[in-house]
Amino acid sequence: KRGGAAADPSVKDAEALYEEFRKAEEKTQSGLAAKSKDTQQSLQTRLADLRSRRRREIESDAATTSAAQNVQEQLAVKAQQKTVAELEVLAKIQRQKEEELRARQEAELQQMQQRLDEEMRKQEQAT
Repeated sequence: KRGGAAADPSVKDAEALYEEFRKAEEKTQSGLAAKSKDTQQSLQTRLADLRSRRRREIESDAATTSAAQNVQEQLAVKAQQKTVAELEVLAKIQRQKEEELRARQEAELQQMQQRLDEEMRKQEQAT
């Protein structure tokens, strides 16, 4: 009966069970490998998406910063233009005041000259 061990149904059942277990384990390992590969690809895709989004954010921040600098430069130019305009107005006012002062001084000189001329005539007539 020793040679009949291979023909024993319990041995055949054990061998069949072992073969079934081995195939299931292979299937599980290949399934895990495929799942691992899918997960890795998914993570790589997600990482690429995150990098792309961050790059767009950085570009957007740079554009915003550039726009803000442009606005600041425009405001500075407008302030300078306003200052120049104010200085031009002040210079015009200064020139007007100088002309008024010169005209007043000339008028005063003319009056003094007329009084002096009158005094001279009076003295000439008195003598």
